[in-house]
Amino acid sequence: MRDLNELQLKRGGEQLTEEQYETFLTSYNLILPQSYKEFMLFKNGGYSSVNSYDGGTINFGYSVDEFFMIGEIWGLGERPEGVDVRNVRSTLEHPALVDNITSTLYPFASGGGGVFLCIGKDDHKIYSIYQSDDEPTYVAPSFEDFINGLEDVPYEE
Repeated sequence: MRDLNELQLKRGGEQLTEEQYETFLTSYNLILPQSYKEFMLFKNGGYSSVNSYDGGTINFGYSVDEFFMIGEIWGLGERPEGVDVRNVRSTLEHPALVDNITSTLYPFASGGGGVFLCIGKDDHKIYSIYQSDDEPTYVAPSFEDFINGLEDVPYEE
């Protein structure tokens, strides 16, 4: 996987320990890719200026607004002081998402226009889905490929 320092992640959650990460996986009965674990142990969510993905296989790209953090104790929507990214638990437990998204997908980031970027729980591929959609759209073959494909694309007016 690329050097994660290149992503310049800012304003994420408190640094995770391996034990906290494993406890999180166990509490939600999740098996996620090693590359996601490395990412979360490096920086617990946040905002990145390297936030555009096109992957070369689609007609349009995706932007990442925020990578969700993994919180330890605080509840839905609460954030520790100085942290302003969403807690992934608030997404996993959101009533509108439980049935149509989180049963098969693990949301790890929000993208432009209200899209969630997710890891497939069965195949670990990356998908996008809108809160109201029934079918996810394929984005990338893996979390590592997604991270490696992120670029800093300047905004053009």
